[in-house]
Amino acid sequence: MELDEEYNAFLQDLQQYPNYFQMGTENCSSNLWRKISKKLEDEKEDLPNFSDMVQIRNQNLEACVSYNLGDVDKAENIISKVLEDTHSSSINACAMMAILSYKKGEITKAKRNLSRIKELAADPYNIDVAKSELAYAYTRLNPKYYTKAIAAYAEAVERNPNNFPWKFGLAQIYRRCMNTPIQAMFPDLQIETCFNEAKKHLEYVLENCTDKKDRFFKARSYIELADLYGTANTTSIAKTHIHKITHLVHQGVQCLPENTNVLMKGGKLLRHCFQFKEAEALLQKAYDICPNSYICHQLGLIRRNNIIHHHGKPQQYSKRNQRYGPSQASGSWRGSSFPSTMPAVNKKLDCLASSKNKSTDGSTNTGRRRDLAETLSKMSLSVSKNSEDSSSSETNQRNDPIVKMTRLINSPGKETYDFELSRKLGPCIDLFSQSAELGQEQNMAVYYDWGITLLQMTPTNYDEVMEKFNHILEHDPSPFYRYRCYEQYGICKIRMSESQDFDQTSREEYRQDAVEMFRRAIRCWAYCQKINLGKHFDDAEGNCTSLKSIREIILGEDSEHRTKPKKDMASLYYLVRQYGSSLSLYQEVHDKLKRASDTDTDSEVIQGIINNHIQLQQFTGVLDLLALLLCSKEALQCLEFKTEVLTQMMHHSIDTNDYKLAESVFNFEKDPNEECDSDVAIIFNKDDQVTKKTAASLPNWLGAFSKSGLKVIKSSETAANLPGIQEQIKLISNSKMVIFILANENPSELTYLMNTALKARCSDDHILKKIFPIIINDGMVPDIFQNFKTMKMTHNLNTVDEQNKSSFLKTFSEIFLE
Repeated sequence: MELDEEYNAFLQDLQQYPNYFQMGTENCSSNLWRKISKKLEDEKEDLPNFSDMVQIRNQNLEACVSYNLGDVDKAENIISKVLEDTHSSSINACAMMAILSYKKGEITKAKRNLSRIKELAADPYNIDVAKSELAYAYTRLNPKYYTKAIAAYAEAVERNPNNFPWKFGLAQIYRRCMNTPIQAMFPDLQIETCFNEAKKHLEYVLENCTDKKDRFFKARSYIELADLYGTANTTSIAKTHIHKITHLVHQGVQCLPENTNVLMKGGKLLRHCFQFKEAEALLQKAYDICPNSYICHQLGLIRRNNIIHHHGKPQQYSKRNQRYGPSQASGSWRGSSFPSTMPAVNKKLDCLASSKNKSTDGSTNTGRRRDLAETLSKMSLSVSKNSEDSSSSETNQRNDPIVKMTRLINSPGKETYDFELSRKLGPCIDLFSQSAELGQEQNMAVYYDWGITLLQMTPTNYDEVMEKFNHILEHDPSPFYRYRCYEQYGICKIRMSESQDFDQTSREEYRQDAVEMFRRAIRCWAYCQKINLGKHFDDAEGNCTSLKSIREIILGEDSEHRTKPKKDMASLYYLVRQYGSSLSLYQEVHDKLKRASDTDTDSEVIQGIINNHIQLQQFTGVLDLLALLLCSKEALQCLEFKTEVLTQMMHHSIDTNDYKLAESVFNFEKDPNEECDSDVAIIFNKDDQVTKKTAASLPNWLGAFSKSGLKVIKSSETAANLPGIQEQIKLISNSKMVIFILANENPSELTYLMNTALKARCSDDHILKKIFPIIINDGMVPDIFQNFKTMKMTHNLNTVDEQNKSSFLKTFSEIFLE
C-alpha cells in the first residue's frame, strides 16, 4: 500500500506542513532513538510542572521516538491522547496520526487528519508551534542537526518574541554551538555570534519571565547563562569572574530547588568552579530525588575530586623521574561546555598559596605558587613553561597557543594514586558502575572516566581498564571522543610495557601497541581539527601539548641512539601537519643510516622525507631521493608512491607555471632508450569544426612541456593531413599516448581508430600504453572507453575556453605518469 501512487500523493500533500516525517532522520541508528527515549523517560516526573505547550511537545516527540523504534502501538496511543487533550490542534500529532492511519488502511481517518492540518495551518502560530517542535527534536537527536534547529527556532522566535521556551531553546543551541566539536562541524558559524545571540535571548528570558508555568525556563536560563560565561572565558570572547558564574548557578537552584535537571547541571558547573562541597550537595539532592546515569556519573566525579583534594597530590607515573606532560586530576570528559578558566586558576592559586604557605619570602612563595599551578593544571588548563608567570596580561592569555589548545586536547595525564588513595576511591567506582547500568551502557563519558580512574589506581587491573576503553571504541564512532580514548589506551599499554609483571617479549609488544594507539589518537585529533585548523591556531608547531607528551613517551631520554622511536614520532608529526618537525626527525634518521652504511636505505624514512618536502613545496632533491628509493630492494612496492609524488609535483608546476619543474619530472620519467614517433598523438574528426578547434589548442597548451623533449604531434600533422587511415594507425601504434577528441557524433573511421588504439594498447608489439578520451560539450563516452579516465570540455566555434587549460594539463599529467 505504501508504494501506490495515491499514498505518494498523500505524502506529497503532507510535506507542505512541518512534521516529523520531513526531518531527514531515516539513517539515525536505533541506539540514538533509545538514548532519546531514556532521557524523555527520566524527564517525565518534572513534566506536569511545565506549560501545556511543553508537555504536548514532549509527548509528540516521545511518539516520534516510539515510531522510529518500531513500537507503533505505543506511538498511536500517545498521539491519540494528545489529539484528545488538544482537540486535534497539534499539527505534528495530526501528521503522525495521518501516517499511522494510512499505513493501517484507515484511509478516511488519514485524510480527515490531513484536512485538519490544512485548517490549522491557516493560523501562522500553529505553523510556528510545529516548527519549534521540530527544532526541539533536532536538538535531542544529534549535533549535526543543530543548524536546522537554529533556523526553525529563529523563525518561530522572530514572530513570537515573548515565547520563553522557544527563546530558551534557541539560546541553548547557540551556546552548544560554541563547543569545539560543533565549531569544527560548522566552521561558518561564528563563535562570537553564538555567544551574543545566546546571551541576548537568555537575558530576555530572565528579565521578562514571570509565569510560574515557565519558571523552569527561567531557572535553566540562569544555569545556561553561567555555562555560557564559562565557555566564553576559555575562548577569550569575554571575561567573567568566577563569583558571578557561581552566583548565577545559585539563582537558578533557588528558582527551582527540587528540580533534578537544574540540580545536576548546577552541580556540574560548581564542580568546574572548584566548589566541590556545594557541588556534591546539589548532586546528592538530585540523586535522592531521581537517580539517573548523568547524576551518578557527576556524583562519582565530584567525590573523586573531594577524595583526591583532601588526600594530597597524586604521584607522577615516571620513568627516571621524567614527567610525561600536563595532566588533569579531575579528569572529567567534557565537550568543553564549561572548561575551567584562567582567572579561576589564578584565584585558586592565591587561596591555596595563602593557606599552605605563610612564609613572607617572596621567592619561596613564587616557587610554591608554581608547584600549585602544576597541581591545578590537572583540573583545568594545561600550563606551559612560558605561562607560569601569573602576571601575564589578558592579551597574552588570549594569544597563548596553549590556552587555545586546552579545549582541543584535554588529556588527564599519567599520574597514579597510591594504595591508600586507591582504596578510598572504591565508592567512586561503584557510582561509575551504577551510572553505566542506569544509562543502559550508552553513556560513553562515564566509561571514559571509569577507565581513567582504574588506570590511575594501585594496583592497576589492566584488563579492566582496556575493557572500559574498548566499550567506547566499539560503540562510539565520533573522532572527537575516540582520540582521547586512543591516547589513554596508549598510556595503559606504555604502563604495561614498563611493568615487571610481564615478560620481555610481551613488554615489547605492548610498547608497539602503544605507538599504534598514539598514532590513531593523533590521526583522530588531526581529523577533528582539519576543518578549521587555521581558525584556532597561528602556529601548529607550538600547540600540540598532548603530542609533546606523546613525544616524551615514545622517544624517552635515550632516544639519541635509537631510530625506530624517531620514525614513529616523525610519522605522528606528519599526521598533524607539523611537516618541519617531521622532516627534521626523518632527516636525522636518514643521515645516521648513511653514516652507518654506504648502501643501506630505509624506504619508510625516504618516503617520509619526500612527503614532507612535497607538503612544504620544497622540491629540490626530491627526484634524487625518489631515484634512491627506486634503486632499493623495495622498488617494486614503491611504484605507486612514485606516481603520486610525480603527479603532485606536476600539479604544483601547473598551478604555479613552473615549467622547469615540469621539465624535470618528464625527464625523470622518460626512458632515453625508448624510440617512438611521438609521445602524444592527437586524433580528431577533421570535419567537425569544434573538435578541430580544440585539437588546435591542445598542442599550444602542451607546448611548454614539449620544451622538455616531450614530442607532441600538432593538430596540423595528425589525422587531418595524413594520407590514409593506415598512416593514422601507424601513428597511434608508435605513440606512447593518444588523445581522442570526441563529439556527440563520431564518423565510422574515428570509431575504427578507437578500436585500433584499444587493441594496440593491449599488444606487446606496440608502445602505446595510455589513451585519453576528451569529450566535447554534450558528447557521450564511447562504450569501449568506459573504463578509461576521461575529461569533458565545453567549447564553441568562436572561442576555446582557457579555463579548461589547467584541468586538461592536470588530467593529462595524471594519465601520462600512471
